Amino acid sequence: MTSDSTTDSKPENTPSASNSSETLSPMGQVPQMHAETGYDESELMAPLRFSGYVCLILGLISPVALLGLPALVVPALAIFMGLIALRPSSGPVPAGRMPAQIGIILAIGFGICGFGIVSMKKNTLGTQAKYYSREYISLVANGHKELPIELSKSFNNRFSESMPLKEFYENQEKEYAERQADGQGGGGGEGSPMEEFQNNAAHTEIIRQGPDAEWKLATPIEIYHQFGIDRAIVNWKAPGSEQVVQFMMQYLIDGEDVGQWHVDIIQIKRERLVAESIL
Repeated sequence: MTSDSTTDSKPENTPSASNSSETLSPMGQVPQMHAETGYDESELMAPLRFSGYVCLILGLISPVALLGLPALVVPALAIFMGLIALRPSSGPVPAGRMPAQIGIILAIGFGICGFGIVSMKKNTLGTQAKYYSREYISLVANGHKELPIELSKSFNNRFSESMPLKEFYENQEKEYAERQADGQGGGGGEGSPMEEFQNNAAHTEIIRQGPDAEWKLATPIEIYHQFGIDRAIVNWKAPGSEQVVQFMMQYLIDGEDVGQWHVDIIQIKRERLVAESIL
């Protein structure tokens, strides 16, 4: 008896059936954890680096660097945080790299601008202080007394340009001499402005050198900001002299928003006997 081939044959597993079962399986769409390999690299989540966003925030407030050198710490800190965020990674690209790059660009830009503005301001003030103090020396060396006294005053204490300074100080000196003769004194042991001018050792040195002396800077000009006021220290020295004439000057802004220099102290420079850190 012949057997029917249709009854003896076994159904074959067709590829289409296998593929359809895998497609319909709900586990086919879930990342699988393998015992040997673990997660695939393409299935890993990108790490989040908060330092990149901190860098961006610091970069956005970096314009404060335009206010002065101490404020440069903000862009410097932004660059530091940005470098932390941009450190190499073996896995996926971390989130936060783009904010870090933007923050670093802002910090570098405003940092350079802030440093440049401060440097330009120092150079400008240094040039003005040098010219102002040199003119002061020229006036004293040529025998002028009244104008240097006025230059030693702040702008709000100076007389007007129409004021006859020579007559005023001569009369003031006579009144002071009369009070001295009457035993009244100058009050508090202080002399008149003209007497203080004549007794100043720095003025004596300038007059001794004469108007033809070629004064040169003894040290670089020092510009600094203290108590809300821009200040300068200018040291001059004549050839062949061991005396250094030191100017301590202040730069004040008047009511018309115009800067006015004045000589706060003029003296013969003396070496300090203790370290500056102790003072």
